[in-house]
Amino acid sequence: IVMANPLFAIRGGGDWRLLKGSPAVDVGDPAIVPAAGEFDALGFGHPRVDDGDFDGASRLDLGAIEFGGLITNAGLHGTLTVGQTLVLTQWGQPGALRALLLGLPGAPLDLGDKGFVYLATSPLIVLSVGTLPPSGASVVLSGVLPPAAAGLTIHLQALQKAGALHWTNLERLTILP
Repeated sequence: IVMANPLFAIRGGGDWRLLKGSPAVDVGDPAIVPAAGEFDALGFGHPRVDDGDFDGASRLDLGAIEFGGLITNAGLHGTLTVGQTLVLTQWGQPGALRALLLGLPGAPLDLGDKGFVYLATSPLIVLSVGTLPPSGASVVLSGVLPPAAAGLTIHLQALQKAGALHWTNLERLTILP
């Protein structure tokens, strides 16, 4: 049982995704081992077990949604409207090299402790690269959604390398008119 603030993305707003530093990350029962390829309540691209504290060991989080290191401001449903600002934040090890990728969803590729790759290998577009700051959190993409983006669904995934390589969860965003 977690008695401290669980650090939900939008506490009281119905967005129960965990944020970095949540006391619910990686503290689930180690005896519970979900089946390979099992996803959390968000579905495809969100493994039920992930290395949410980036210590090299995957462990279950408390709650129905696993912290995976990449989160948009689009809420649980992954939708924003033309004219709204998209903010995509990546968490990880401070000082880690990081990259943000855009692509089509593919068959999950299990890389063990490195996570899963959920994007197809072609086409794959690198949107940004850099280094995670001392806080371990960085806004890796931000901007107002233009009218030309209406009706698109985009798939984003990030990776980091601080010693070992680690892939984040997949974030899907549908842009409404």
